[in-house]
Amino acid sequence: MKFILDMVHHNPSEDETKTKYLQADVLKKTGFNGQVIKNINLTASYENASPGTVSKESSVFSWIETLRIDFEEKLQSTSRAGIAFFSHIDPFIFPKLIVDRHREEISVDGYISIYRDKTVELLEDMFDEVVGRYPDMDGFIIRTGETYLLDYPYHTGNNPVRYFSNPEHDFRDGEVSVKYNNRRDDLRKEIDNLVHLIDVLKRIICVKHNKILIFRTWDVFKDRFHADLEYYLSVTEKIEPHEKLFFSIKHTKLDFQRNVEFNPCIGSGRHKQLIEIQFQREYEGKGAFPNYFAHHLIDGFPEIEGKKGFRHVLDSELVQGVFCWSRGGGWFGPYVKNEFWIDLNLEVFIRWLRFPGISEETLFSSYLEEAGFDSVSIKIIREIACLSSEAVLAGRYCSFGEIDKLWMRDDVIGGLGQLGKFFEYLLRNQLSEKALREKEKSVSLWREIAFLSEQINHKDDKLRQFIVGSCQYGLRLFTVVEKGWKVMFSALKFGGCPVDIIDEFYTAWDDYRSLVSEYSEISTLYRGKYWNWPGEELTPGLLDSIRLIAGKSHEISISG
Repeated sequence: MKFILDMVHHNPSEDETKTKYLQADVLKKTGFNGQVIKNINLTASYENASPGTVSKESSVFSWIETLRIDFEEKLQSTSRAGIAFFSHIDPFIFPKLIVDRHREEISVDGYISIYRDKTVELLEDMFDEVVGRYPDMDGFIIRTGETYLLDYPYHTGNNPVRYFSNPEHDFRDGEVSVKYNNRRDDLRKEIDNLVHLIDVLKRIICVKHNKILIFRTWDVFKDRFHADLEYYLSVTEKIEPHEKLFFSIKHTKLDFQRNVEFNPCIGSGRHKQLIEIQFQREYEGKGAFPNYFAHHLIDGFPEIEGKKGFRHVLDSELVQGVFCWSRGGGWFGPYVKNEFWIDLNLEVFIRWLRFPGISEETLFSSYLEEAGFDSVSIKIIREIACLSSEAVLAGRYCSFGEIDKLWMRDDVIGGLGQLGKFFEYLLRNQLSEKALREKEKSVSLWREIAFLSEQINHKDDKLRQFIVGSCQYGLRLFTVVEKGWKVMFSALKFGGCPVDIIDEFYTAWDDYRSLVSEYSEISTLYRGKYWNWPGEELTPGLLDSIRLIAGKSHEISISG
């Protein structure tokens, strides 16, 4: 593979992640040949395109100067390690002073637009300045689809691609459907917008500066640039290939979740590609509990019909490498104290990528042997790893309909507000008992995992305690899920829930919360609330639903 790149994505609005994967020499040793650091575009002052706007006396210039020093140190670090340096940027983030001065020249309908000459001038000035200041950098990874300003006190901006057809999500017969108005015209506008943006970026980055442009296809829809082959080709076929132009595509058709097919855009078209992988999976615990998936990355996830993995595209002339997220993705916690489960997935997969002739199981064992585990413990960890893959699938997802894949994410757990319509579908189609049996199966698997973990030996007692505690974490967390589902199904079916079932939930919840007092190396815990933007109050989640049901059930029992 030409590119084996890694990026640590820090949670917006939070302190930077503490991880060894920020060190270029660690990346080189692990098998990466490039490091990706976010937001080098923020070091630009736009003096040529907007003289005097960001003056040297301004607070924003002082902030920019601090960033410049930081990036210089990071570039020196990658140079010493002998690996490439890329920066991941949101291209339409400019100093507020610049936007205020040129608002009428750069905007259309209130949005900064690539169709305005002044926008292109500012964009070109930014790349001129950054490449001039850091001539040894190798290229840029461009993100569209999401733009967050939480960490930029002096900057503002927007997504450079406008999604005109805002979807309305509706639940019908076990699937989430999306309805659009004026779909054909809206999609044509979006496609034209993408083509024009990429052409402008290619001219500036690849042609003018001879740097690599990796354009991410990521968006948040199933039927857009990232996930729909027809849409992907309708964009990329309008763009002439260039030796320094690549498209980056997540290996999943949606986000980094299970029950999602391999992305059909991979290996298609006429442009070179990188495939994106997340090793701290934000929908599956972020490494707080065992969740082995490296073998599924290689050979395909077993729940997908006609499963397909990296092995099946390794020989494609279009697939030139991978863009990995060793840490980061999503928001908030859990925050892990030990990267063991993240390391295991990452090490096995990167080793296989470099030496695909060696079996995944052999690479698994050799890594753990290097990490100081004896042969008995290696066999036990192998069994735990394989069981965890099945346990996470059964506990976190559902085989009997298209569950909202966001119902349990980061460190929050949804309740009836996120699952109500799906539960009603299961009840309507007499599938609720099967869904509950699946959750019970997950708990049974976790019980076996927790038992096995006690038999692991290692000279580092903190590491051993983390492994044992993380297995208990999985057992107790998914016991909470199983008991919570029972309470919510009962409430929807009968209008209330027996007190003994509610008590079982609270016992499980208290047992889960007690992990922090039992294991010093435990990761931070999930909360009973549901997700909301940073700084906003969390929305009601699982615990709120249980409390509401418990109150109503108490009223029913008294009146009964």
